[in-house]
Amino acid sequence: MANQPAKPQIHAYPLKLVIFLIFILIHSGLLAQLATQLSTHSRKAKKAYTQAESAFYLQNYDNALKNIEDALRNDPKFVEAWLLKAETLAELDQREDAIKSYQMVLSLDSTSYQPVYLSIGELWMMQGKYSSGLEWFRRFLLLENKSKSLEYKAMELLIQARFADSLVKNPSATVLPKPGFQINSPADEYINVVRIDGKQLFFTRKNLLSANTEVNEIQEQFFISTKQRDDWDTAVPFQFTKTLGNHGALTFSVDGQMLLFSGCGWPGGKGSCDLYKSQYNNGQWSDPEILGARINSEQWDSQPALMPDGSEIIFASNRKGGFGGSDLYKSVLLEDGSWSAAVNLGNQINTEGNEMSPFVHPDGKSLYFSSGGQPETMGKSDIYLSRMDLAGRWSKPINVGYPVNSPGEEVNLIVSADASTAYVSSKKGDNTHFDIYTYRLGDHVAPDPVTSLEAVVLDKKSSKPLNASYILTELSNLQPLYQGQTLNDGQIILPLPQGRQYALHVESPGYLFNSFHFDMEYQNEKEVFKLIIELEKPEAGIAIVLNNIFFDLNSSMLKKESENELNMLFTMLQKKPELKIEISGHTDSTGGQVFNQSLSEERAEAVRQYLIMQGIDKNRITSRGYGSDKPVSSNESEVGRAQNRRTEMRILAEDE
Repeated sequence: MANQPAKPQIHAYPLKLVIFLIFILIHSGLLAQLATQLSTHSRKAKKAYTQAESAFYLQNYDNALKNIEDALRNDPKFVEAWLLKAETLAELDQREDAIKSYQMVLSLDSTSYQPVYLSIGELWMMQGKYSSGLEWFRRFLLLENKSKSLEYKAMELLIQARFADSLVKNPSATVLPKPGFQINSPADEYINVVRIDGKQLFFTRKNLLSANTEVNEIQEQFFISTKQRDDWDTAVPFQFTKTLGNHGALTFSVDGQMLLFSGCGWPGGKGSCDLYKSQYNNGQWSDPEILGARINSEQWDSQPALMPDGSEIIFASNRKGGFGGSDLYKSVLLEDGSWSAAVNLGNQINTEGNEMSPFVHPDGKSLYFSSGGQPETMGKSDIYLSRMDLAGRWSKPINVGYPVNSPGEEVNLIVSADASTAYVSSKKGDNTHFDIYTYRLGDHVAPDPVTSLEAVVLDKKSSKPLNASYILTELSNLQPLYQGQTLNDGQIILPLPQGRQYALHVESPGYLFNSFHFDMEYQNEKEVFKLIIELEKPEAGIAIVLNNIFFDLNSSMLKKESENELNMLFTMLQKKPELKIEISGHTDSTGGQVFNQSLSEERAEAVRQYLIMQGIDKNRITSRGYGSDKPVSSNESEVGRAQNRRTEMRILAEDE
């Protein structure tokens, strides 16, 4: 059917096929030897063996084992039968029994089947017993008359085992309790997003609709779980908009206003899976919109990640021209609002294997992704970390380490904004499906913690949530960092990166705007700002503090950082020509009374003159200085004094 995916979007290639191809490449040396004269003289054993070999190549492993046992009953020293038994048990993940069968091969013939040493070592590694694997690779390297290609492979495996063993002996993360049935199920779960405040978790669940894995029998769907106190609620489907088929790999912009995801086999799509977006407007999500030919290809495009400032999308694709498998690409947001042509992130990140599932932490410089091709690995695919330097370049990736990574498969990692919890999708141990696990990362592989703002916008009189718009501006350059609308419950949830100062402006139709100032240069990095933002309707006597009007020290000279707030005030007066206002200046109690009075008057007048110069009738604005006569906080602390140094706007009655 046209609206069904050509393949599931989580993996660029079917995993079973990949495993089978790897098996053929690595072990063809073993099975090729079976074409030579068999070691048994029993005709019954040969016949059973031939039937077992045919079943093995058809991947009918149960039937293969049955015939192998028949062969060994007729000749217990039939070397090739023991070898095929070991290979079959390995395919069935019966690893310890496979090792025993391989060891029987060596006990019968210790020189003719050299690859067996490597096979035993690999099976120990698959169980996380890397030191045992090391021992078998060393044994192989001590053999005489070794194949050069196998010697190279053994050295490669020995280095890998030594590296993995060092990771196990030096854990880089602490295991946290695994989420329970509320999130994990017998299906595959892939973590997608953790909301900035850590209270909502979004993931993709992939269900097989039948025992077969043919096309059209896989269902992928988004789920959401909300945290209540210290535990997660049972996940429910996240129906954000009308969808046209399978969808997965969801991500949000950090302000929650834009949603990117992968849709597979949708009408109008370019490839097997394409990237789509949906925008949050007026309390609802827009219909999905394909991101277009600059990003999407005729192949598989999926797993988008957004830079925190929204300037770039990083995603996975197996399009032509890459380094092999699926690679990570980026597209840059252009001035006209469109996205640039996708560019490969290069061989610093990408390999001949599959690079997938990128995630950029809200710190803006920590990129996590999975790879099956990096040389320093613990298993089939691991999670890696790359940091962005001051020049905007991604560093050489490092393995995130144990116990996050394992001999199994780790396919994606998400870290909470405060860096306290990492969520990892993994197929560990004997697990036959992907579950979500949680960890606390060690400092050397953790991102920088990011403070968050959690606010709710209310009508001051009724305390009812308001649908409001907001703009968070970085004051150093007066550029909007985030802008959007409140969520359905009047919430605003935003990250506040360290080391900068910000202005927040909030407004709603029919209300006066409100503003807040955040100085993050010296704040505790894990502090969370929780605000109740109350908006009032413009009535006589109502006053608001203009929190983002700044002056030079002991001066009435307006600083450049004041422009956004002044322009907000100007726009409001333009839209409401009936309003008359008073601008008032206030100081703290330091300094002399005469100086404070004069300074407050001059500052209030400076704001009045700015508005007049912009075109507001001078008869609509008065200015007044109150010195230190009207404190709103104690002058005994710097925090209190800072609150007392302020500029206010008050709406005047008609007779004032």
